[in-house]
Amino acid sequence: MAKVLSIVLGVLVLAAVAGSIFVFSMKPSTNRKSVHPLDTVQLWICLAEEEPHDFSMTVRELAARSSEGVKCPTCGSSEDLSRALECPECDRHYPVGRYNASPTHCLHCNAELPGAEINIFHGHEGH
Repeated sequence: MAKVLSIVLGVLVLAAVAGSIFVFSMKPSTNRKSVHPLDTVQLWICLAEEEPHDFSMTVRELAARSSEGVKCPTCGSSEDLSRALECPECDRHYPVGRYNASPTHCLHCNAELPGAEINIFHGHEGH
């Protein structure tokens, strides 16, 4: 009888431990850094001058400037601005247009980039 009781008690303890592990693994972790969607960073590039200017803005900053629009913090231009991606070689920005069209080579280090030619989507008339 004592042997059966110890087996039942062992099974109950094991089930309680397994249940606790399951319950706590289903809770969202409070240790993860979560980024609010408005704090998501967007990469930009200004092509208004011969040397492109890289800059970034959060969605929150962009929303705050909705009445005036995006302006390059270096030259103040609101023309020839494009969303951008980061070059995997030099970490500088390169423009991305409609349907993720991009230059074939980085404007800064000439590294080969995946994507279509920039003249498909970007000209001085804008996009």
